[in-house]
Amino acid sequence: KYASGVELYLPIVSGGTTYGLSMTFGFFLTDNGYSVRTRKSSYDHTRDRIYSHEGVVEAPVTAEGLQKEIRGFIRDRNFAIKMLEDKARRWERFYG
Repeated sequence: KYASGVELYLPIVSGGTTYGLSMTFGFFLTDNGYSVRTRKSSYDHTRDRIYSHEGVVEAPVTAEGLQKEIRGFIRDRNFAIKMLEDKARRWERFYG
């Protein structure tokens, strides 16, 4: 059911806390060639929850299709870093 195979893990360290973002690629054969199921996961330690998003790169898989997924994953990571930094600044402002 879930993607399994190759996993890309990008940690985010903010304020001494490490947040984990991972993306897993599962390759499977279809009538049109290989297709890839992706699963992007992030762990929220404050709520002790894992958030996931499933996606599919339709067959036939191209390098451009995989690059697009990876670029989106890195963009999500960079956005998460920005949000954590903003949260840390607000926390510092309110609680000194």
